[in-house]
Amino acid sequence: MSSDGNLLAISAVQGECDWKPKFCATGYVELYRFDSSNPPHRPFTLLPRKKNKKYGNIVQESERKRDGNVFGLHVILSGDGSIICISGFDFDKNSGFVKVYHVTELFYPHCIVDMARGIGNGYCRDYEPYYSAACGYDGSDCEPPKIPENYTECLVYDPKLINDGICYDKLPYNTEKCGFDGGDCSNFTDVKGYPDCLVSNSTKIRDGKCDDLPYNSRECGFDGGDCLTIKFTPTTAPSERPITEPALSQSPSASMNPSARGVLVRLELRTDKYPEETSWTLVDIEGQVVESGGADTDNTYDAQKLYILREWLLKTCLPYTFTITDSYDDGIEDGYPQGYFRIFVNGERIMGTSDGTNFGSKDSVIIYYC
Repeated sequence: MSSDGNLLAISAVQGECDWKPKFCATGYVELYRFDSSNPPHRPFTLLPRKKNKKYGNIVQESERKRDGNVFGLHVILSGDGSIICISGFDFDKNSGFVKVYHVTELFYPHCIVDMARGIGNGYCRDYEPYYSAACGYDGSDCEPPKIPENYTECLVYDPKLINDGICYDKLPYNTEKCGFDGGDCSNFTDVKGYPDCLVSNSTKIRDGKCDDLPYNSRECGFDGGDCLTIKFTPTTAPSERPITEPALSQSPSASMNPSARGVLVRLELRTDKYPEETSWTLVDIEGQVVESGGADTDNTYDAQKLYILREWLLKTCLPYTFTITDSYDDGIEDGYPQGYFRIFVNGERIMGTSDGTNFGSKDSVIIYYC
């Protein structure tokens, strides 16, 4: 840990590879930053790794297949957090080693985002905080910013979105420097219960969907609690919640409490412009379909709608797999707002390999609660 307590480095190796009982290639290193703007359930945020086009990043586990070493036996940060030292073992040379790096060689040390693994994943997120200098403009997934005509202090990915007649309610587009998306968005207004929260559309606060900045900020109560993995009861936010879409599943009611009888799992799905491309299944350890929806099922969906299905009561200590697919291989990002899926286990969100929107042809979430 750095001397100010703001940076925390951790490493991990498989126990069976650490000399006892055998040698094998393993190990990774992660870096976390404490920030006062982090949500209460996540005081330290995982920082994104920088990725080399040729091989990725030496601190990730997948690189062990390439170098064949044990990496991350020990990890030490310098007092100011600028240098990181990592020890390991080289099988070919039959000797240990210590490697020293500038932190900025391996990580984006000031990039605070909800989805660190979304940085540099091949999909351009053209909005803050992903699209920022601190995050390398989404890990170089996006081109450097451009200046729209008539807005000399406005730096955006796509100037054509400024004053195109549609409010792109994301930063940096919807800011004073960019003329509130060139006049497409309303000027910022106060939000009842959040005196320091300035947004264009106050109805997005606590509407059941996690929106991006400026909504997902401490000043706005992290979108009125919509962006909190662990739900805290707001004491100053509006008490009324909107009515959700009708439930499509006939599974047990959401009013049931988790117990030894099972685990409660819920799917939240917002479709994009092409819902006929999307389908999903929930299967048990035997591969039997427990629930399904979308194309070729009785549960079909309309375009660009939010569906919150009733909770399913699954058996504890048994693995289930939720898989969502898109026949066009572009996830459910087409449209505004973008589509997404979220899986909640006993009220806490768990994730697969994507952010729930840009998953290409498919994404899978392993559900195991014991």
